[in-house]
Amino acid sequence: MKISILGPGDYSLISKYGKLNEEEVKELIEKTGELLAREGYEIMVAVDRGIAFEIAKKYKEKGGKKVYGVLPKSHEKYKEGKEDAIKPYMKIVDEKIVVDSWYHLNGEIGSLGDAAISFGLSCGTMADIVFLYFHYKYLGGKTKLLMYLPSMSQKLPREIEEKLSIKGKKYEYINSLEDMENELKNFEKTD
Repeated sequence: MKISILGPGDYSLISKYGKLNEEEVKELIEKTGELLAREGYEIMVAVDRGIAFEIAKKYKEKGGKKVYGVLPKSHEKYKEGKEDAIKPYMKIVDEKIVVDSWYHLNGEIGSLGDAAISFGLSCGTMADIVFLYFHYKYLGGKTKLLMYLPSMSQKLPREIEEKLSIKGKKYEYINSLEDMENELKNFEKTD
């Protein structure tokens, strides 16, 4: 099963607004990478800084089998001086998935996996989540969305929850790694 990892590039937002301190965020990264590797999942991440990249690094360290790096064709626009800004993040990527632009990345990354797990929120993460609605409504998308509630300041607005429930509820709030593991295993059985 393929799992998209979503979350802010600036993951200090998790300890600032969520219910986890900095040490707990580090532990979450470590244990999530370990869980995903141990269960044999393949993961998909944006080729950029942030919690998804940190989880992917731990996943690889723990023997994870495959990291898909989602990157835009237009990444050249984001070169910093002569150094390619995404180059440091490519070291963990086993296979590239190229989309048209950074804007398309937000519209695609969540739906590329059989499941998506969101850790924390940011403008980009909200875009990743909200675009799932369009995949559900117009493209028959079935991606299961898990949102790690301790990493967020609150649940999503009810207006968004309602839209994500079109054609049946496809999201869950989870409160622990055990919840995550159980939800993923249950989803595998029903998929």
